[in-house]
Amino acid sequence: MLIAFSGIDSAGKSTQILKVVEYFKSRGRKTKVIWSRGGYTPLFNIFKSILRKITGDALPKPGASKHRDKTFNKKWVRMIWLDMALFDMTFFYCLYFRFLKMWGCVVIADRYLYDTYIDFELKFPKENIERNI
Repeated sequence: MLIAFSGIDSAGKSTQILKVVEYFKSRGRKTKVIWSRGGYTPLFNIFKSILRKITGDALPKPGASKHRDKTFNKKWVRMIWLDMALFDMTFFYCLYFRFLKMWGCVVIADRYLYDTYIDFELKFPKENIERNI
């Protein structure tokens, strides 16, 4: 079973997720809560970390900065980042979530596809996110 929670920050998602976890645990079900957002999944974070080590200062550090703005101002960088993030999310949701479900876990997604869609629309207004998806 997959249960997904989406919404703005401080909307009460975490509170509701805790209640759902308690419900399933009281009935003997295993649960796995997974927070995810496009570009910040575990595999993508590892990939970015490796690239930062290889390239030194060429890749910007996480968080807002002039270096990050300058780097993402290049269309080819945005497109590679978006494509890699979407590929990684596909892998994450399609394989990892199914693996957990196969092992009997109730998978609870704290953030899901629509949250990432909104994030990408806000972060990359110059790109047609729907076309990329």
